[in-house]
Amino acid sequence: MALLKKPVHKMSIRPNHQQGYTLIELAIVLTIFSIIALIVIPSFSALSETKSIDHFIAQLEEDIYFAQASALSQGKKVCVEPRNSSYQIRGNNDEILLVRNHSPDIKIEKGTLNLQLCFIQNGNVPNFGTWIVRTKKESYKLTFYIGKGRFHVSKL
Repeated sequence: MALLKKPVHKMSIRPNHQQGYTLIELAIVLTIFSIIALIVIPSFSALSETKSIDHFIAQLEEDIYFAQASALSQGKKVCVEPRNSSYQIRGNNDEILLVRNHSPDIKIEKGTLNLQLCFIQNGNVPNFGTWIVRTKKESYKLTFYIGKGRFHVSKL
């Protein structure tokens, strides 16, 4: 009769495969993500502020064109009037056509033109001059030309 050998199972303290990450590995990964976030987030906030100012300037331009088109289509005087942190477009008889709020950090100031820009029935401005738009970092100049109601925006 032959002796049957029992298979020998080795008891291993460590399993053959790991089912997770060690605390040190997780700490290293979190440290790397934190460093990347510290570098990237401030640049995004500066970009966001620049984009919001660009959006405001573009919106103001569109609203001025809207006021001019309203004067032409209605055959009436239409005015753009800046306020503290908004501006409004008013038609004849003080009819409010549009009110646009903006950040309190943006200031529209009088340059050589009073803070009331009016378009007459033919879409022209009777007075010409400049407005200054100031933000925390930059300033812009809106120049309104006599005849045809044209204007130009430039960075100071």
